Amino acid sequence: MGKITDAEEQLKKAVSVRMENGPAYDAAVSVENLGQVHEVKGDLEEARRVRLSHPADIMVCGNFDCPGETFDRSQLSACSGCQSAFYCGRTCQVKDWRVRHKTFCKKRT
Repeated sequence: MGKITDAEEQLKKAVSVRMENGPAYDAAVSVENLGQVHEVKGDLEEARRVRLSHPADIMVCGNFDCPGETFDRSQLSACSGCQSAFYCGRTCQVKDWRVRHKTFCKKRT
């Protein structure tokens, strides 16, 4: 778990710097990456909180292959299983489910 913890600490620093000085896209990507670290750790509540933390409601799609653009929070849909991952559309959600998110998603009961 040491590498995950290291990644988490570095991403927290990156988010802090990019929220202050960086382009909106870079900040949104860093926030998404930090959210994915929390998914790996099994903390989906924190993953959701982190992803929704941008003060301007700017986010990126949770699918790495989605073209590099930012979205307003209202343009994205949450995973129906865990509500912690966000996607610009069904195509991106299905693609990410197959390659990444399925491993970490825990449907809420």
